Amino acid sequence: MPFVSRRRLALATSALLVAAVSPLLTTTHQPANAAGERAPAVAPTGTPAYDHDAPDPQILKVGSTYYAYTTGTTWGNHIGVLKSTSPNTGFATITGQPYGSSALPNVPSWQQANTQTSPGVFFWGGRYVMYYNAVATSVGKYCVSVATSASPEGPFSDTSTGPLQCQVFIGGSIDPQPFVDKDGTAWLHWKNNDGSSSAVSEVWAAPISADGLGLTAAPRSVMAKDSQNHPWETTVDDPQMVLIDGAYYLFFTGGDWQAANYAVGYAICAGPVGPCTQPQAGPILSSYGSVAGPGGGMVFQDGGGTWWIAYAGWTSGCTNYGCGGQRKLYVATLFPPPPPPTRAVAASGYVLDGWGGLHPFGGAPAGAGGPYWPGWDIARGVSVVPRGTSGFVVDGWGGLHPFNGAKLATGGPYWPGWDIARGVAVLPGGTSGYVLDGWGGLHPFGGAPPTNGSPYWPGWDIARAVAVTVDGSGNATGGAILDAWGGIHGFGIGGHAAPGPPRLGPYWPGWDIARGVGFIADGTGGLVADGWGGLHGFDAAGYSGDTVPAPPGGTPYWPGWSIARGLAVS
Repeated sequence: MPFVSRRRLALATSALLVAAVSPLLTTTHQPANAAGERAPAVAPTGTPAYDHDAPDPQILKVGSTYYAYTTGTTWGNHIGVLKSTSPNTGFATITGQPYGSSALPNVPSWQQANTQTSPGVFFWGGRYVMYYNAVATSVGKYCVSVATSASPEGPFSDTSTGPLQCQVFIGGSIDPQPFVDKDGTAWLHWKNNDGSSSAVSEVWAAPISADGLGLTAAPRSVMAKDSQNHPWETTVDDPQMVLIDGAYYLFFTGGDWQAANYAVGYAICAGPVGPCTQPQAGPILSSYGSVAGPGGGMVFQDGGGTWWIAYAGWTSGCTNYGCGGQRKLYVATLFPPPPPPTRAVAASGYVLDGWGGLHPFGGAPAGAGGPYWPGWDIARGVSVVPRGTSGFVVDGWGGLHPFNGAKLATGGPYWPGWDIARGVAVLPGGTSGYVLDGWGGLHPFGGAPPTNGSPYWPGWDIARAVAVTVDGSGNATGGAILDAWGGIHGFGIGGHAAPGPPRLGPYWPGWDIARGVGFIADGTGGLVADGWGGLHGFDAAGYSGDTVPAPPGGTPYWPGWSIARGLAVS
């Protein structure tokens, strides 16, 4: 069955951090390679974003400011922090001086001073959480630790009395990076072996606790280095999991960090714990021009949806500190893989505007008898009877308004004066279903059966739409709730289990632009509507093809005007 479960409460805390992706798909995609593989590609730059030593950079967008966290240097001891209003230029210390720009001024007593490296920061549990590694004096290995701050500039405080993670018998644990999955679960990725062991370097992952200070399950191996099939890949430094167009990409660095052969590669993974495959023989970023050994690549997006990769690079001819070298900060454009190809599907239905206007597509009849409130943005959702054309529009107070001959529904919720209803889903038969509130609550009407497994975000208006699917016998067994970022969260109906997530589909983290969801009749996927009326296909979890449904022609489109409020697909 088609569905997704994406970000839960993490949406609220992550919203400040992750840049929006335009529903217009304004991001330029790199063409597929000669073998037909949809691969990311980098357009390297010769101009540093910060013309001084800044190893192991990670960039975090908070509002209109970009913060770069790096391994500590002379300008910022332990862990340094820079900031800029541009994603790829103009980074400077937070003090404005060539000193004092430390994100972590003090370190706990169990750590060896000045061994703190490889920061990874995100907003979690209402504060900024930074993971990094340092040498634990008791074992002489690099181990992972965690610090927190109320501000992205710091100071971060680490009150720990020992490591968060330390795989002593396989060379320690280094290079931690947090990742928030589609279902809102936060994960920490890192690699074992600080260079002191003969153990194979592997990428590991474990779920992060609600406060960010712990891991809630044993580590699982995600991917090991594969020097046999990829000779350049002598290690898997600085692993970072990234969601691009709904797919999981693991970026990492291989080679010798003090040599020109240091380079960035990637793998495609089934999820945050793998398994992962490496479809490309070589790296996507290696030495170029005057930049030698670019590594530690960390991927992020700006406010316009463009993808970037931050990395540190030596100057050619001097790839270590002994000759006076510096690993300067570079930020280059990353071309994400092209979106998956589409497949033609038979779909008809309606796009709902904020005034209650129903805009048919795919041969659906006009919405006769439906409500209309010109000039008043009060319509919130639309649904048609599965495999039919009649249905309901729900207003912001929860009122249900039939069209195309739908029967009047009874027993539904009603919140007069409180604009909290966000969607409606009608079950087969056309007299029962569910009204969705902004917190994700599902309210049955007309005797609809209970649901299970649905998300709930009390106090936070993030739910945007709801839809149900039916099986081959015409019975509704599941459904999905759409959040504002395009995340789809499955739920079960009448004792059936909630459906699993799709593999491919739209996702606009940090941007409240998703407005409607619907499933095509053959069960192989569905469509999401953005606020401008644009339709975007997503794939069912069990569908084996590498395509998504093509949006049908003839749908309305209001670029720049977020007026679409719902989607019904029949």
